[in-house]
Amino acid sequence: MSLFKAELMKLSLLGAEPINTPKILYHYTTQRGFVGIVNSKSIWATNITYLNDSTEFTYAFDVAKRIINYLDKAHYKYAKDLIKLVDDVRLRNIHANHFVCSFTEKGDLLSQWRGYCPDGNGYSLGFSFENLRKLSEKQGFEIIKCVYDYHVQHRLVYPIIIKTLDNYEHIILGSKYEDDKVFLLQDFQYTFQNSLLEIASFLKHPAYKEEKEWRLIKKLEDESFLKFREGASMLVPHIDLMLTDGNEKLFLEDLYIGPTLHPELSKISAAGFLLKNNSDYKSLKYSNVPHRFI
Repeated sequence: MSLFKAELMKLSLLGAEPINTPKILYHYTTQRGFVGIVNSKSIWATNITYLNDSTEFTYAFDVAKRIINYLDKAHYKYAKDLIKLVDDVRLRNIHANHFVCSFTEKGDLLSQWRGYCPDGNGYSLGFSFENLRKLSEKQGFEIIKCVYDYHVQHRLVYPIIIKTLDNYEHIILGSKYEDDKVFLLQDFQYTFQNSLLEIASFLKHPAYKEEKEWRLIKKLEDESFLKFREGASMLVPHIDLMLTDGNEKLFLEDLYIGPTLHPELSKISAAGFLLKNNSDYKSLKYSNVPHRFI
């Protein structure tokens, strides 16, 4: 069973709202990003620890720590030790090998234009959900809707914490030799880190609920696929997600021209650019957001 299907089942059992798959998912990007995506027929999936907003990665650790603090107040054995473990894992998150690419159900959202296209030169690319799912799964990605509900987040993280505490107690009480204990604790820490990283990939603060974000997520096993691009203050590790199968045309269900001072000219040049580069679209629209709001 894929991670996506497993999470659908898990969330339904937890009492969350049913997850309805949209027909189209949108990816916001700058003019430079739009040109790169069309030319390469691919999109970048970024290492989760290098996302523009670093708090997106640490949010799951904050949820975990709140749960552990509650258990500590309830006098749950070894909870204090686990608080230190969470802090240690956060310090070592630079070793995470989870890569994500973000999409949203909303093709014309003010917060997205401001976040990804602040200079008024952005585009929102709409892809068929079903085609994106098939292509991404062939390449080892999972497609998952981000979880914003605070209570569901706790229900997802809580079992990880309880299992971790039980395993920790077993190691502390069951290991006769100190060397064995050290080895088991290292393995235990690695297992806990990976379990939390899986959750961290799609948990987001409730304040961002309007984004209705979906993520393509992949745990990279083969580093020969790893690439690096120029970032604002450092090189950013990423991998490519191909958007076509072989030599097929890149097809967009929707293309929104972001808020701009020259909407008509932007529309004409975008259409010509797609035609020139063996790409096509079903619908080309202007954003309804006034440029002065950006």
